[in-house]
Amino acid sequence: MSEKWVNRLSDDLDEAGVKEECPRCAQTEWNAQPMHLWVTVGDEPPTNLLGEVKDYFPLAAVVCTNCGFVAFHAGLNE
Repeated sequence: MSEKWVNRLSDDLDEAGVKEECPRCAQTEWNAQPMHLWVTVGDEPPTNLLGEVKDYFPLAAVVCTNCGFVAFHAGLNE
């Protein structure tokens, strides 16, 4: 994960007024990773016949390093 990505995530969360404290244990140490969420509609598989992913969007998974609470934040690209 790039430093630019981490800085953008931090800036975006600060702008949104997100609190640093974990809602479960109140500690303030987090680990963040970029990821993609695949969207499945109805009974359709998330890939086409060639195995290519059809629909996804970028997310940041932010994990509390104390209790493991996970929060997802949408709209971020690495």
